[in-house]
Amino acid sequence: MRLSHFLPICGIAVGLSSCDSFLEFEPGDVILAEDAISTPDDLQRLLTSTYDVLGNIFGGRFQIVNELRGPNFGAPDNSLDFTAVYNRETTFFTGINGGVYTDFYYAIYRCNVVLESFELVADLPSETRDRMEAEARFVRAVSHFGAVRLYAQPYGATADNSHLGVPLRLSASQNPLPRATVAEVYAAIVEDLEFASANLPESNGVYATRDAAEGYLAHVKFLMGDYAAAAAHA
Repeated sequence: MRLSHFLPICGIAVGLSSCDSFLEFEPGDVILAEDAISTPDDLQRLLTSTYDVLGNIFGGRFQIVNELRGPNFGAPDNSLDFTAVYNRETTFFTGINGGVYTDFYYAIYRCNVVLESFELVADLPSETRDRMEAEARFVRAVSHFGAVRLYAQPYGATADNSHLGVPLRLSASQNPLPRATVAEVYAAIVEDLEFASANLPESNGVYATRDAAEGYLAHVKFLMGDYAAAAAHA
C-alpha cells in the first residue's frame, strides 16, 4: 500500500532542522512519505521530532495555560494572550492557546505517520519496530491527554463521560473530525499507554521508558477515579 501522507522536503532532507514546519502542507514543495522514509534512520528522526514538539509544549506553555485557569493567579497585566486565558475569553486562534492546541496535533500527526510507515523501511529489526511503535503510541497518548485536559471538561463531569472531549486522531489524516467524547479519548489514551508499558525498554536514554508509561497510567487512572489501578501503576 502506498501512503498519501505528505512530508515537506525540508524535514527528512535536512535532518529536521526546522521541526515547526516539518509537516506543513506547502503546494509544490512536498514529497510523498514513501520517498522521504526509506531507512530506519529516517523513521527514527521523524519519531525524535515528536519529542521536540512535546518539549515546546511542556517547556512552560502548557503549565501557563493550565495555571491561568486556576484560582492561584491574579489577573496578568503584561500579556493579552494570558489575560484572554485568565478571563476565559480565548479561542484556539489566540497565540499561546492556539499554539498549544495545534502543537498537540502536530505531535499526534507525526506519531501516526511513524505508525503507518513501517512497511516503507526494509530490514527493520522487529525489536526496533516494537520500540518505535511503543514510543509513538506513548507520545500520541501524552498529546491526547494534554489536549483533553485543557480543552474539555474533566473526566467525571457527566456520569458516563459522554460530554465532548477533543478530536481523537488515530490515523495520519488531515480530514476534519468531530470532537470525540471524553470517555472515548481516555479509552484511547489508556490503550496506547498500556501498549507502551508492555513494549518500551526499561532504559531508553532520554526517551520514553516503561516507567514513564506506568507513571502516566497512574496519572490517567487517578483522574478517572480508579484509585486501585493508579496505585498499582505507581
